[in-house]
Amino acid sequence: MQYELDNLKTLCVGCHIYWWHKNPIEATEWFKATFPERYKKLKAMSQNTNLPPLNYEAIKKTLEKAIKKYEKNSSQ
Repeated sequence: MQYELDNLKTLCVGCHIYWWHKNPIEATEWFKATFPERYKKLKAMSQNTNLPPLNYEAIKKTLEKAIKKYEKNSSQ
């Protein structure tokens, strides 16, 4: 799941250290309420133990595509 883009949430250092890690139950409840579909998807993925081996080339291409999309959107 470490390369799953839906498993990414960008936080500033303060929110990450002083809120997310100090209040993991509250943080999880916030995430569940704010992003219910992402939460359901990630929860299902975390419970799947029959996953195929990682295809690092495919992961690399997916991440490069997402970066290009981000760069294109941020330059507009």
